[in-house]
Amino acid sequence: MAIIRTHKKTIAASVLLLAAVCAWTLTAGNLNPAGPPTSGTMKTLGEVEPRIPINATKTPGGSGYTYRITQPGSYYLTGHVTVTANLGGICIEADDVTIDLMGYCIENTYSGAKSYHGIFCDSSRKNVTVKNGTLKGFVIGAASHNVNSSCIQFIGLRAVGNTTIGLYIYGSSSATNSGGGSVIRDCVAENNGNDGIYGPYASLIENCVAKSNGYTGISNGAYGIIRNCASYYNGRTGIYADAGSVVENNICAQNGEWGIYAISCSVKANTVSYSGMQGIYAWSGTIIGNTVRFNQQDGIYAYNSFVDQNACIYNNQSGGSYHNLSVSSCTLGLNHAP
Repeated sequence: MAIIRTHKKTIAASVLLLAAVCAWTLTAGNLNPAGPPTSGTMKTLGEVEPRIPINATKTPGGSGYTYRITQPGSYYLTGHVTVTANLGGICIEADDVTIDLMGYCIENTYSGAKSYHGIFCDSSRKNVTVKNGTLKGFVIGAASHNVNSSCIQFIGLRAVGNTTIGLYIYGSSSATNSGGGSVIRDCVAENNGNDGIYGPYASLIENCVAKSNGYTGISNGAYGIIRNCASYYNGRTGIYADAGSVVENNICAQNGEWGIYAISCSVKANTVSYSGMQGIYAWSGTIIGNTVRFNQQDGIYAYNSFVDQNACIYNNQSGGSYHNLSVSSCTLGLNHAP
């Protein structure tokens, strides 16, 4: 009798297990679903990555450049580019173009005389952005030459070891011209033969570093802004600013001649030290709230300017007839210049 009862329990348990399996099958759905949809929900590669790769197929070269961009759009590099001949990197021949270098480097290793730039905006280009990469060994790292070019942006670029200028945007010096409105931001220019960074009329240069360039670290055209930058160990001038510009909150140190050279500008809250000549050399501007020290000649040399709230100490390191504060035809506020 005991054996019979055990058999009944086993049957009952089997029935319960079968019922559970059936219930799971009913709720779990089909174990062999249909294939993927053939239309309506799939995206093309252009929709997933709506940019154009820079390569010999999509952007074939010519006219002295390895690649040419002739249509508006968003473009990107897919790897390092090494140019071994007397050629440039990329020529931009259209407006409304963005190039993302994706952290890669475009480098020219040609040993002879060079004639081309790493990236070049031809003609009077407008609304062009180049960002996020390194340009090395060209005549100019990245350049826009035309006086009518406007709204050119260089962002997050590193220009190293170019024979003349690291980053160069040329623009009009006149407010009646169509140029201007350009931005150079978060860039580094180092060991370029002449200047590190040059911005045009009505441009913004900010959060940049210029180091060990042959002449000037950072310069701009009239009515621009240079702020929050560092410029040091350049052959002549740390920062040069043209008429009507604002030069604020920068650091200039160990430059060969002037730390800051400004004409008819607002020069404020900068720190300038160890210049080979004057720390700040200014004509017809406002010189306010700067810290200037340990420069070889005058700390601040100002003519026909308003000079106020500056701290000028330990200048005239050469031991000549220079002063912490040397002024002519100026209006003076309260400065600390023993």
